[in-house]
Amino acid sequence: SSSIYFWHDHWCQEGIMRDLFPLLFVLAEDKDATIADYYLRGSGAVVWTPIFIRDAFVDDTSLPAFLNLLNGVSPVDSPDGVIWNLNSRGAFTVKSYYLKLLS
Repeated sequence: SSSIYFWHDHWCQEGIMRDLFPLLFVLAEDKDATIADYYLRGSGAVVWTPIFIRDAFVDDTSLPAFLNLLNGVSPVDSPDGVIWNLNSRGAFTVKSYYLKLLS
């Protein structure tokens, strides 16, 4: 999570955060924050801590959806890597790529 950008990378299933929540992205204090910059882990729970330049609670009605999405995500403390979604092991294969091209 220390090399994946919170706002710019496609790290959650729903999509890229800056595209999902454009008004919150505009209000983000650090638009280049990583996932690791935005959460704390303690007592087995994850607390998300994004910082906005002004009160997002007043300015954006998408905040509840944003917080709901984050509450459903728990980052893992392991090295960042790429997952290939076209096969069950998460690893690239020529066969999986070829089958995707055929579909």
